[in-house]
Amino acid sequence: MEKLLATHDRYNNVKLAMIGGLRVNNSSDAVLLDSLRTMIKDKGLENNVEIMLNVTDTQKMACIGQASVAIHTMVDEHFGISPVELMAGGAVVVAHNSGGPKKDIVLDGVTGYLCKTADEYCQKVCTLLDDPEMQAKMANKARSRAHAKFSDVSFKARIMQDLEQLFKVYT
Repeated sequence: MEKLLATHDRYNNVKLAMIGGLRVNNSSDAVLLDSLRTMIKDKGLENNVEIMLNVTDTQKMACIGQASVAIHTMVDEHFGISPVELMAGGAVVVAHNSGGPKKDIVLDGVTGYLCKTADEYCQKVCTLLDDPEMQAKMANKARSRAHAKFSDVSFKARIMQDLEQLFKVYT
């Protein structure tokens, strides 16, 4: 966020919602949360960054529904349900170029972007914010991909196809 705001004044109204869980009685979660809050305050980002903890699914979906761009930074995540939820909700995901987002979820430059460095993330987010028409087209493709590849209906159809093939082999 700091890099984005340093890029140009036109991003002063951009809001970042950090959504996650805080485990009860987990000191490392508490330390991380305190360090994030301190960093946000020290960098003067209080008007641009909101930390949302342990939100309900309804709250999460409402937030996703308002997002145009989503940032997912987890390195080597095995699958990544968060990017799929974000895409299904209409956000263009800028994800780490590794793991599940790279292998199965984000089509780089089509349904979102894959990045490795903070500069790459910043550049791709700026690209999306600066071109709402392109962002909307990518969001539609992301939503379509999420529903076509990861919905319950799609999953059931693939399972049925696999079972039919299995029964053909053994009958």
